Amino acid sequence: MLIVIAAAQVLVHIFFLWAQKVKNWGVIDIAWSLGFITTTVTSMIVFNNISISASIVTTMVVLWGLRLSGYLYIRNHGKPEDWRYAKFREEWKPNENIQAYLKVFVFQGILMFVVTLPQIFFIKSGENLEFGLLEIVGGLIWLVGMIFEVLADSQLAKFKNSKENKPRFLTTGVWSLSRHPNYFGEISIWTGFFIMLFNYIPIWTVIGPLIITFFIANVTGIAMLEEKYKDNEDFQRYKERTNMFFPWFPKK
Repeated sequence: MLIVIAAAQVLVHIFFLWAQKVKNWGVIDIAWSLGFITTTVTSMIVFNNISISASIVTTMVVLWGLRLSGYLYIRNHGKPEDWRYAKFREEWKPNENIQAYLKVFVFQGILMFVVTLPQIFFIKSGENLEFGLLEIVGGLIWLVGMIFEVLADSQLAKFKNSKENKPRFLTTGVWSLSRHPNYFGEISIWTGFFIMLFNYIPIWTVIGPLIITFFIANVTGIAMLEEKYKDNEDFQRYKERTNMFFPWFPKK
């Protein structure tokens, strides 16, 4: 396990050095999705498990991670630092780099390991997936999450590419069903993984999907965005007719 933790930390330290060079902490967002690939692939190597079942689980993580990291790189390349990190940079002065190192980079390296505990323990177990009810349900939840995340990101990217849309909010497509469909997708992905692997792993590894749900809902994701736009009249009208998290038809 220590090697798996160390692999995640090596990754975030590389990205910390990159962040210092380009003076942009936002590069950690790219490392975030690559970190899950790192912990899962490292687990296959450490536990010497290259079975079909382990490969299926790892492939699912890799597909999610490469897609998201690629999207974030294209979205952020050449752009100013994300407003969240710019806000932290001001709040943490005069020791902003030390605080970022510990709170943004090292801490996320730990989270990468914790969130992928279900995958790590499944690979460690050497068990084979039986594809019973839980495996199928969990796999379908994962698939729904992937679809929502991909659609949310692609629709938002297309919307933002139009200069006419810059002062507006995207309220169509999956964004008409949820104010945060990308986060709904992300949480569904990790919840689906846990359900799919439930029969083969310790129940306490539920801390993985629980902790990412907590941080997305209350720390870095939904809570920060809702606070950012709390005084925006357009967003408040959007808020009145659109569910915050679970997708549903907009209210009339």
